[in-house]
Amino acid sequence: MLKDKLGEQETKALIEAIDESAEQAKKEVAAKADFLPLEAKMRIYFIILVFLFLLTNLKAIDLLSKPLGLVK
Repeated sequence: MLKDKLGEQETKALIEAIDESAEQAKKEVAAKADFLPLEAKMRIYFIILVFLFLLTNLKAIDLLSKPLGLVK
């Protein structure tokens, strides 16, 4: 259909432009696998931050120990 309206050369140029745009978009979009190492690192940082918060804040330990049944 495009050949009839645009001509063969213009149709080829349009298809090449679309293909180039699609390839460029694929290169720029991050895949889920790219974020997995970052996610694991962020979990470790979060756990360390929680432990540091609990170690340096006695009120937080008291606040958490009562509902968990660690202290009567």
